[in-house]
Amino acid sequence: MQKMKKTRNYSEETRSKKQGKNIIRIAAMCVVCAIALCSLTGCGGKNPGGHSALLDADVTFYTSTSFTTSRKPAAVSSDFREAYAEFALNLLRKCEKGDNTLVSPLSVMTALAMTANGADNKTLTEMLAVLCGGRFTTEELNTQLFNFYEGLGNTKDAKFRSANAIWITSDPNVTPKTEFIDVISNTYRAQIAKAPLYEKKTVDAINEWCSQNTDEMIQKVLEYSDVDANTLMVLLNALCFDAVWEKQYDSEQDVSDGTFHGAKGDQNAKMMYSTEKTYLSGAEETGFVKYYKGRQYAFVALLPGEGLTVSEYLANLDAGRIAALIDSADTSGGVHTAMPKFSFDWGNSVADVLVDLGMVDAFSNSADFSKLFDVDSYISDVIHKTHIDVDESGTRAAAVTAVILETKAIAYENYSVVLDRPFVYAIVDTATWLPVFIGAVNYL
Repeated sequence: MQKMKKTRNYSEETRSKKQGKNIIRIAAMCVVCAIALCSLTGCGGKNPGGHSALLDADVTFYTSTSFTTSRKPAAVSSDFREAYAEFALNLLRKCEKGDNTLVSPLSVMTALAMTANGADNKTLTEMLAVLCGGRFTTEELNTQLFNFYEGLGNTKDAKFRSANAIWITSDPNVTPKTEFIDVISNTYRAQIAKAPLYEKKTVDAINEWCSQNTDEMIQKVLEYSDVDANTLMVLLNALCFDAVWEKQYDSEQDVSDGTFHGAKGDQNAKMMYSTEKTYLSGAEETGFVKYYKGRQYAFVALLPGEGLTVSEYLANLDAGRIAALIDSADTSGGVHTAMPKFSFDWGNSVADVLVDLGMVDAFSNSADFSKLFDVDSYISDVIHKTHIDVDESGTRAAAVTAVILETKAIAYENYSVVLDRPFVYAIVDTATWLPVFIGAVNYL
């Protein structure tokens, strides 16, 4: 009997197995709950990363037939800002399980928006519903993301790197459609490579690409077990952010030992103290805004009221409440602040999260990616990894998202043999199929 490939059907039981004020407003929506988007700025393609690691693998590079460089960005729409903020909150709500959590909605949205350009029918409808509330077509979402990236700054004090890449199987029978390649090249400026995805050297090259494009903060996004001979494509987005505070902390005067009263008990911490100008206050939270140098980015901290866990607080937080907090920000005086130095990595499959949000079809055997391949395919996983350092000088953060597409599984009849009563067994010579040992088990 042929070996049956293990697949993920998220509609059934296996789902549980995977796991100024305008400036302030934009910063708050992008850095929901203090750090959700510290890794934003610039445009994917400003620094696409070197080819050295890629060339170590057996790689062929694709080139778009209609690439243009004269495209002019416009301002993002208010609908996009609202849809993006809701996606950011939904993603954080679903990923936060009482542990330290950092997600980059921009990275996840970018990788999935690229993928959506190959989707159609119900698959596409669900993807757009999750990513942007169904407010935009694929083409409109492409444009809004392009404009968003182009409108974000990149300076010597707030350095940013973003890159997109698509790795396609070298199987000669699998060729992505020209229209898809053109959109991904032109709008997302993605590096597009063809390589044997199931080989160790290709996985190593993909991980090296991630390391190069995150200043080595995230050195691995894929394990060898994440891909196999059925893998058709891996779509990647990497973000890297490194900014200094407008008003840095003095290590001697502004940092001292303190206690952080965390969900797992009290912990010793290095607390950083400062006085900021922007105070935030709402029915269930207080907070502050601390700017990075140049004021193109800001760190927005929101402290839930006494007795509220982060999960409980997030459950009732939405884009409208964040907007109201910013609109009522008090800049007339000052706010004394303290926050701990912290550094951590977060990484997980977010496939279950996306399914829970409504992106079901894309992960099932009914997925429709007919605009991408003539081969039937589905998303087998979406892996998201992040890193953040917050200290006296500023913030470093990085994110990588990998969308993995595979060929649809062949349906086999399922058989079952349960040795829960007396049975016979043999150890045989496979040349003759004669038993070398043979016996029976009647009890244990």
